[in-house]
This record gives sequence, C-alpha cells and structure tokens, in this order.
Amino acid sequence: MNINELKQKFIDKYGESGADIRVFHAPGRVNLIGEHIDYNGGYVLPAALEFGTTLIIREREDNKLQLASTNMPYEGTLDTSSIGKEKTGEWTDYPVGVMVELQGKGVKVTKGYDFLYHGEIPNGAGLSSSASLEVLTGYAIQSLEGVKDIDTVQLALLSQKAENEFVGVNCGIMDQFAVANGAEDHAILLMCDTLEYEKVPFRTGAYKLVIGNTNKRRGLVDSAYNERRSQCEQALAILKEQLPALNYLAQLTPEQFITLQDHIKDEKVRQRAQHVVEENARVLASVDALRDNDLETFGKLMNASHESLRYLYEVSCEELDVMVEEAQRIPGTLGARMTGAGFGGCTVSLVHEDDVERFVTEVGAAYEARTSLKGEFYVCGRGEEVVVLDNLQTGHREALLGGKLYEGDLRDKELLAKLFAENSIDAVIHFAANSLVGESMKDPVKYYDNNVFGTLCLLEAMNAVNVRRIVFSSTAATYGEPEKVPIEESDRTEPTNVYGETKLMMERMMSWFDKVQDIKYVSLRYFNAAGAHDSGKIGEDHQPESHLIPLVLQTALKQRPHIAVFGDDYATEDGTCVRDYIHVSDLADAHLRAVDYLRKGENSNVLNLGNGQGFSVKQVIETAKKVTGLDIPVVQEPRRAGDPAVLVASSAKARSEANIDMSQTHIAAGATERTPEQQEALHAIERLVAFALQNKLIEESDRDYSRNLLLEQFGFSEPYAGVLNETVLDGPQPLLDTLIDYGFEIGLIPENTDTYRDLLDAKIMGQLMARPSEVVRAFRHTEQTEGIEAATSQFYELSIHSNYIRMDRISKNVYWTQETAYGDMEITINLSKPEKSPKEIAMAKLLPPPVYPKCQLCRENVGYAGRVNHPARQNLRVIPLELNGEPWFFQYSPYVYYNEHCIIFHHDHVPMKLTKDTLRRLLAFVGEYPHYFIGSNADLPIVGGSILTHDHFQGGRHTFAIQNAKPEAVFRHPGSPGLTLSLVKWPMSVLRLASHDPAELLEAGNAVYEAWKVYSDSTVEIEAFSEVYGELIPHNTVTPIVRRSADGGYEMDLVLRNNRTNDEHPEGIFHPHREMHHLKKENIGLIEVMGLAILPGRLKEELDSIADILAGDTKLAEAAKASEHVLNKHLGWAEELIERFGPNLNKEQAVTLVQQEVGLKFAKILEHAGVYKYDESGRQAFRRFVASMGYTE
Repeated sequence: MNINELKQKFIDKYGESGADIRVFHAPGRVNLIGEHIDYNGGYVLPAALEFGTTLIIREREDNKLQLASTNMPYEGTLDTSSIGKEKTGEWTDYPVGVMVELQGKGVKVTKGYDFLYHGEIPNGAGLSSSASLEVLTGYAIQSLEGVKDIDTVQLALLSQKAENEFVGVNCGIMDQFAVANGAEDHAILLMCDTLEYEKVPFRTGAYKLVIGNTNKRRGLVDSAYNERRSQCEQALAILKEQLPALNYLAQLTPEQFITLQDHIKDEKVRQRAQHVVEENARVLASVDALRDNDLETFGKLMNASHESLRYLYEVSCEELDVMVEEAQRIPGTLGARMTGAGFGGCTVSLVHEDDVERFVTEVGAAYEARTSLKGEFYVCGRGEEVVVLDNLQTGHREALLGGKLYEGDLRDKELLAKLFAENSIDAVIHFAANSLVGESMKDPVKYYDNNVFGTLCLLEAMNAVNVRRIVFSSTAATYGEPEKVPIEESDRTEPTNVYGETKLMMERMMSWFDKVQDIKYVSLRYFNAAGAHDSGKIGEDHQPESHLIPLVLQTALKQRPHIAVFGDDYATEDGTCVRDYIHVSDLADAHLRAVDYLRKGENSNVLNLGNGQGFSVKQVIETAKKVTGLDIPVVQEPRRAGDPAVLVASSAKARSEANIDMSQTHIAAGATERTPEQQEALHAIERLVAFALQNKLIEESDRDYSRNLLLEQFGFSEPYAGVLNETVLDGPQPLLDTLIDYGFEIGLIPENTDTYRDLLDAKIMGQLMARPSEVVRAFRHTEQTEGIEAATSQFYELSIHSNYIRMDRISKNVYWTQETAYGDMEITINLSKPEKSPKEIAMAKLLPPPVYPKCQLCRENVGYAGRVNHPARQNLRVIPLELNGEPWFFQYSPYVYYNEHCIIFHHDHVPMKLTKDTLRRLLAFVGEYPHYFIGSNADLPIVGGSILTHDHFQGGRHTFAIQNAKPEAVFRHPGSPGLTLSLVKWPMSVLRLASHDPAELLEAGNAVYEAWKVYSDSTVEIEAFSEVYGELIPHNTVTPIVRRSADGGYEMDLVLRNNRTNDEHPEGIFHPHREMHHLKKENIGLIEVMGLAILPGRLKEELDSIADILAGDTKLAEAAKASEHVLNKHLGWAEELIERFGPNLNKEQAVTLVQQEVGLKFAKILEHAGVYKYDESGRQAFRRFVASMGYTE
C-alpha cells in the first residue's frame, strides 16, 4: 500500500482537517547471524529491512489519542492525561508503553493525535514488528512535540523498557537497537550487554536477502527460551570453576572450548555451550567476510549457523528446517538459516537476483507440499537511497514508490545545486528527455532545449560536486538507418530524426566530460520498452500513449477504436517497420547493473539493450490477437517522418561486459526449422560421444545410451543427421563450450558465468563415464595385472579426459623456476583456482557441517550435482584404499599443481589432527604407492592448509626442491641405530629422518613430533603454549612429508611450525611478513613448504604492469602512486628495482627480472615461515632442540 493510499485510508477513517498529515516510517530488522548468544555475552549482527511500519498521524484539537491499524481490528482511544494508567492486552499497549517511557524522560504528550499504523512485517515472525512499532512511535512523538534530546540509542532503550515493563514481554535490546540505528548498506555488529556497536558494510551486489515466513506461529512465552537460558547458565557455572575470570560463555574461543568441554557431563548442556561459542566465532568471521565483500563465505556461515541452531541448540522446528533445506537446493542460494527465537517464524536466505523468482516459486511450492502450510516471502531490495528529480510533465507522482522527490526541471541550476548539496549522491541515472519522434520533427527547439541543455546543466552540477558516475538512458534511434542488422555499438550513428540527434549529442557531451573531467558514463541504447512487473509496480503509463504494444492491447480491450499502422511499403518481409523490444523489468535491471558496472571502476561504455530479435508491427498485432483471442481493428496510415525501416540491436556486448540479462524480453513466436545453434549443439553431442569412446570413458555398447542421455538433457528428440567430423581432440572443452552456450540460451543455466557453466559441464561429462564401481574394478584389475604405477596412470588419464581435471584452465597457469641458495624454487601463478585468505582458512575450523555434502572432500561428492557455492562432481571418481586397516579414498586434485597431484582423504568427515597414527598412515601409503610422495598440512590455523575440517593428505609424482636439499648436519640416536636425522639446508626448519625400517622411522618421527609440541625457546620467540583465561593454547605442530628413497628406504621430512602472533605480526610471527603481502599473504601450506609457490591469479597482470614500469612507462608509474590503484602495493618494490637495475630495461629484460625477483622473494617468504632463522643464534637454537631429544652429531 503506497503513501497516497494510506493517507486516503486515514482521511476515510478520521475525516478532513486543517492540520497537516505527517508520515513516519521505521524499518523492520532481521538478524543475519548470531542467534541466542546475546544473553551469553556474544555479538549479534542484525540489519534493518526496507519494509517495516508506517505511521500516518495528525494533530487533533482536543487531548484524545486515537490509535488504529490497517492490520489489526482493535482500536484504542485514551486521553493524554490517562497515558499508562490502564493496559488493554491489545497491540495498542506497545505505542502507549513508549509514551509512558517518553514521559519518564521528560517528553510529555501535550496534544491529541489521530494515529493510523500500517505494518508490512508479519506479526510474531521474528522480524521485530513490535520493535518497529515502538521505535516509530517514540520517534514520531518526540518530533511532533518538538523534542530532540533523545538519541537513537536512548530511543532503543526506552522502547525495550516499554515492552519489558508495560507490555510484559521479556525481550532483549537487539530488535529495538537495530531498528533505531540501522543504516542502508550496513549491518550492525552489536554487543548487547555493553551496547558497543559498529556499522559493518553489507552490500549484497547481485544477491538479495529473501525473508521466508513459515507461518508457524510461536512466541517467547510459549517457547523453550527459558530452558535454553538456564542450560547456558549451568554450562557457565561449570566452566567458571576451571576459568574463574570467565563471565560469559561467548568469551571462549572454539579452541578453548574443545579443551574444556569434557568438564560438562550433561550432553545437552554441552551442546548448548558449544553453539554459543561457535556461533559467536561465526559472527566475527561473518564481519570479516562482509568487510572483504566475500558473500560466498558469509553464506557458508549462515548455513553453519542453522545447522548449529537445529542440532546443538535445538530451537528450530520441522517447518523452519524444511524451508531452509528447500532454500539451499536453489542453485543461486549462497546461504539460508532460521532467524529469530526459533520454533517457528522466519528464515533468511541470500539469493542471487536472477534466481529470486525461481526461489519464491519452488521453495514456496515445496514448503507447502511438505508442511501443508503456505509460506510467504519478502524480497529485500538493493538498499539504495533514491533521490528523484522530475518536473512531472510526463511522469507520475504515484509511480514514486520510495525515495525523496524534488519536483522541478533539470535546467533549474539552483535546484540542481540544492539537490546535490542536500544529498550524498554516489551515481546518477539520467532518464529525462522528450522522446516522441513525430513531435521532435515538428518542434526541434523544444528537444534541443530540454534534452541537450538539460543534460549540460546536469553534467555541470555533477562536476561541481565531484559526482563521477552517470548511467544515461539513451535510444537506438541514434543509429538512424542501420548499415546492418543486428546493429552493434561500433556501427555508424546517423540519426534520421531530431529526437535521435539530441540523444546522440547528449552522449557526445558525456564522452567529452569523461575525457576532460573523468565523469564515467554508460549509455544504454534501446528501442521500445514493453510489459509490466508481476507486482504491477513497474509498467507503462504514457499520457498520451505512444508505444505500440500498449496501443495494440488498448485496442483489443475496446479502449481505442483501432490501431494505426504507419506505412506498409517498407523494405521488410511484410512491409511494416521492424523493431526490437525490451521488457520494463529488464530495462530497470539493466540501469542498476550499469551502476554496478561503473562502481567497479570500469571505463565508460555504450551498450545496446533488447532481445536482439526483430518483430514487425504486423507480427506484434497478430501475436496480440493469438494471446488475447480478441479482434484488433487496424487502419493503415502513411509513413511517419524519420521512421527507419528496421531497428534491431545486438545486446551481446551488454551481456558479456556488464552482465546485463534480458531474460524477460520475448514476444510469442515459434519456428519449425532447426536453428544453426541447434545444429551446432547436436553436432557437439555426437562428437562428445566419439571423444568419450576414443579416450575409454565409455565402451562401444554405451554409445547409444550416452547419446540419448545428452539428447534428452538438451531437449532434442533426434540425433545429429549430418556427417561427423572425426577429428581427434586433445580435450572435450571446445565441444562443451558449444553445448553450454546452447544450454544457456535454452535456460539450462540461469547465468552465463564460470560457476553455472561448471555445473552443467560436470553434468554432461558425468553422463559420459563409467559408474564408480566400474572405475574401481578397472583400477584393481590394472593394479593386479600391470602394477600400481600403471593403475594410477590409467586413473589419472581418466580424470583428465572426463574434464574433472580442467587442463584447459591449468594450461593457463604461469610457471617458471628460480635458482636460490636453497635450490631451484618453482613458481606458478594460479589462474585455475581462486585464492583463499588466512582468515577464511582459519575460519574453516569454526564451521560445523553446513549442508550435504559436508565439505568438498567428503566421499558424498562423487556424482553430486553441485550448487552455486559448491562445485559439481558428477565426473569425479575415487578409489577406496586402506591405511592401517582404516577406510580412506584416493582421488586426483582438479587443479593438479604438479604431476599426478593426488588427494587421500578419510572415509568420514573428521577434522585434521596430527598424531602418531598420521605418520603411520603416511608410511603405509608410500609402502603401497612407492612411486608417490605423500604429506600432510599442519593442523593449526595460520600454518595449516585451506581445509582443516576433513582429514586428508596430498601426494603425487613430482620431485620438489626440498627433496634435493642437502643436509647441513647429520645426527644419530643411540636408540635408533639404523636411522639418521639431518638438518636440511632449507629456508624453513626441516628435520629429515631416514631409515630402511618404517617401524623405526615411525617411532623416531613421532618422538620428534611429541618433543616439538611442548618445546619452547624464548631466545628465538618459540613458545609452545600461550595462556588464555587460564587455559593453554598450543602453537607448535609440524608439516610431515614421506617418500621412498632411491635405494628403497624411507625418508620423513618434519617441517617445524609455530602459529603464534604478536602486535608486530598479527597474521603470524612465522608467516609471510607484511612487506611480502603484495605477493603472498596466504598460509604457507604443504605445497609451498616443499618449494612450489602458488601465487594468486591477480599477480599475472600486476607483475606484467610492474615490468612495464621497469621498462619506462612513467605514466603508469605516476598513476600507481594513487592509494587506490591496484599497483600501489607494489610501488615501493618497483622503485627499489629501478634503483638497483636502472630505468632503461627493455620489456623482455623487465619481465625476466620481475620473475627472478619474485622467485627470490618466495625464498624469503619461506624464511619468514621458518621457526629457526639462518643466523648464528637460529642455527644454534635448532641444534639445541635436536640435542634435547638425545641426538648427537
């Protein structure tokens, strides 16, 4: 219900009056994460919602207060002198309670008022309908009474007090605080106990928050809230005996809780405490993710939060679980969880905007089918603050659904200056223009004055206040008669009418303002807007109507006597003009995506919009007849001046460069013949089947079966009938690209991105492979008949040909070697896999199993279809194996950083924990697979790998630099006569144990590990433990590596690790130091430890640009001095290289130098990660540790 409708309802109820009608609004709120920890000393992360509660209020001439609501039948009436004297038990107690508290603060209600409340928030759903009502009332009353002494924090507190004391509901402060202090594009990190808070950026970009109301009613009084709170108090009392300084459960870290949890004997009480501790850690991890704009990680934390609330805190219910499960099945859902107290109420999901419609439809239908309840869904918008300038000559005030309106003209420079002065404008969308072709040819002065001069005034005003982004709603009439169809943005622009000419002049002005003033613009050229949003809020309402489709439909509805067709003698198929169309929803979305495009720092651009198909006037009329079943009278008229025959534009550039989709733009039409795209797709299917046969993915008897699976998947009833090109391919990717392009066109994937393409890619290849059991049988057969090396080689080839190992992407990685004092280091710039930050890696330990599969290493991934935040694995196959009688699995890494890069993972989803059994398993593996090495990441954050939640190892067939590193000293132990221990000359601290007896090596290796875990040496900053709340937190661990030696013996490298931090090195004392972060800031994991640097993909272009600077690009060097420039972080390094090597290198020399220096810096990074440094004190300390274990040199 819009404001005008609400005002009319107000007048209908209370009548006319000379007093002003005032309008106030307060948002609702949703808690993004951090449930049931506010009363345990934890953080919460609520955000204000755009939908909330609106109050229409007007002063009366008497002292009566009349309260009514559009949502509730009960109405209350009282006198200002009787405020608070009586409670009714109705909804009116909430605003009255606020008035009571206001009076306690000295804000007297001195006048009578008529109130009409309208709530968009479902009551009792956990979205703070009551808090919104309370804060709204408090704000309105103090505003109307002329009091401004109460700030938003005080307003929240008095609203909470009103609900606690007057209404009688024992609520916390979070709801009122979030409503009173919410800000657009931000969430609030709040400590409810102290009211310390921070606004955290929350820009969802292409994702939207979707609130799902289960319509399962619940309330705090009826819930088990008090029981949960009591259980938490029990847990705190038990743990306080161990940690007297502990005041709240949420003060514990997850690591501390693990060490203390056994003191809590009651399983339920222990589970409640575990939820509190881990949920608080998830809140803090969420804040880090949102600051980094990492929505994928935030979504995973949402999923984990729900699992914890469901299984540990047990405040979910069947209805909430069903809605969350169905939400997580939608490919575009990053995360979903219950929100609020639980036992009913709402869920909150983060959903890609392209999947929202599908989400609402499919989740709603599945929820109703499974629960017999009808869910409701509320889609939150972009969170933009909108300011509108319109003279309302052709616009409508009623169409303004939100935002602030300045009624006036663009040519009014004073008004423009006022608008920019009063609002913090980030970007401008410029729609304003007269737009009637016929009128423009009769009155050109009007068009040059309004369109061109108005735009000049706007650009001047933007430049004056440093607003540097504008999206211009242009027209494809700028092209005039096209040279070819479809029109591309680079085609000639020669308008045939004044309207098109003025729009082109406006574009040219923007181009010069870009060159001279750096105002970036996107000009969107399109033809005819059509259609309406399903909600009815966006559509066409022209006065007079001038667009073809509305005119045709008005004629069908007898609102017009006929439709005029101007010209039937054009050089087109039926003689009438051909035009392109764009749906109004697609048009609105395109303008918003263009704003996002500019916010990313992209350059100015001109983009065509539309569906790229032409429809003649007669086609539109005939389609309307078929769809409506109504007669549409037509009158033929002469041509209009300035109308080109055909205007159809290609929108490929808009799709590829700005991710603009026109999926709702279509006009009913059909074709009986196969298109070229269909023929190409059928040909690709046939060639893919042939590829699978050639590479032994399937057998001849599988050919028809596999072909039919693919035909059905892509909607074909018959196979390719032409001659098959039997060219042998190195890989399937070219064929897959053709098929996936076609799949996107027919809607098999909602978005043409790598993520969605990969989901379809894996599904296609999964249908061209043997079943997992057949792959295992083939592996065992080859192992028995030809040996283990032949079996692994065969399995490796299968993983490549099935496209599980993406050789097309891996081949793009940049690779080189660099000679160092420690050997030849290997460097690769990873372009095949996104990098992870240390915070993400450490955070992985906080995640309880989120959804199925629990993680990317679980055996359940085999055949899994994937989702937008989890890769598809239909083309994954794994080999079961036993390590010391335990079930493990063997597979290859999809990223293969080196030859036959394999992963060995545990049968169960158990976290990594280094023990003696770990070393035993490593030795057992190389006993069975002697041609492979194997190693494990360390098991502590900062020094561990990227996945700590599932126990696994990595191995392969590759000789790393560490293997060739020479011993600098050799030691022996009297208890191990057949064993040697060497200090290896390596930038990190490596002990190499060697023996022909694996049992002897196991005992010696474990003894070193156990000794290191508790070893401290303050002279070199090695501390095995630190004390937090009286508990010892471990810091020492190892990265173990095992291989067979050339003489058949066994070698075990134990790389000593420590994960302490301090003020100087908050990311880790033995971690890449900050001066290296411009190259590498991620954890040093197993692969880097061995001498292979895996650098993030961003460095490819950045290092090439540094080489340009070294080769004399002074303009780039100057630009890099800007703090926001992508090269700024490298600038000090570049200047150092110029000082050392001079400014006159050629590009080839510069590239070589940069690679050499990166290799040397990698060696330095490994030195940073080494616990014993390569100086006299470091080597002495290293020897002291060895001697402490009884070894002698």
